[in-house]
Amino acid sequence: TIGEGFGTRCVVGDTGLLFNNGMRIGSTSPYPESFNYLQPRKVALINNAPVLVFRHGKLQVSLGTPGGEAIGQVQTQTLVNLLEYKMSPQEAIEYPRFKVVATPNFYLPQASYSLYMEKRFPLETVDELLEQRGHDQIQRVGPYSICAVQGIVHGSFYQEEEEEETTVEELTNTTAPPPIQYGYTAGADPRGGYYAVGY
Repeated sequence: TIGEGFGTRCVVGDTGLLFNNGMRIGSTSPYPESFNYLQPRKVALINNAPVLVFRHGKLQVSLGTPGGEAIGQVQTQTLVNLLEYKMSPQEAIEYPRFKVVATPNFYLPQASYSLYMEKRFPLETVDELLEQRGHDQIQRVGPYSICAVQGIVHGSFYQEEEEEETTVEELTNTTAPPPIQYGYTAGADPRGGYYAVGY
């Protein structure tokens, strides 16, 4: 996470890469009982969480997003869209989102919590499924306003785990089409004004 535009404002050699500033206020807690309270010899719990999904040791999915405490929430929703609903990367990324927001913040045990939902969720979902079950702290926010995920998915990710055995006839048939060569598919979030481009 590169906060405040340019992180620590320190560049790694001549690479152009910036060091992050995850120790800044907002990533540390002012409460001594918190994991993120700043003190010597303590490892803070921060929310920088890029996701890598492997199958049999081979990289299948890579995705990440900015968004503070919403990072883990949104990346989980995106992964469910990919893994369970077999959406394309772009569909999974564009799908409506929600997040839980804590006031004043997640570091305080007595914080109050609200559920923020993008307006593209149907009203009946909010009314019937949530409000009738006692969730009264619901905020409907802009249609594309929660985080900005970017992701890359390998083409073999969508293939079934068990493949059919190749027969001798198929191996010796010189007119058979060549095996499918899998490529990559990317998705970019319109919430951040991003585009997925490749060559």
